[in-house]
Amino acid sequence: MKNQYYAIKDNVSELFMTPVLFQNENVAKRWFKDVVNDEKQNVTIYNNPQDFELWKLGIYDNETGILESFVQKIISGTAAKEAK
Repeated sequence: MKNQYYAIKDNVSELFMTPVLFQNENVAKRWFKDVVNDEKQNVTIYNNPQDFELWKLGIYDNETGILESFVQKIISGTAAKEAK
């Protein structure tokens, strides 16, 4: 089965947070929208959505062990805030 790695990028620190695995991009976007719009989950992201973005980092195939790595911007924090 192939899973996809995603990470939130903090544009102020210019660093990516710890990657997380999701089944597909739609699930990752739903999670990111929840993070951006939930003050209790992460107040910094909630208060500053313009500083954060969701990025896809690669695909992991747990049957072959192959990790395909790339970096692709998926959605900005501002767009995730507006989409909720």
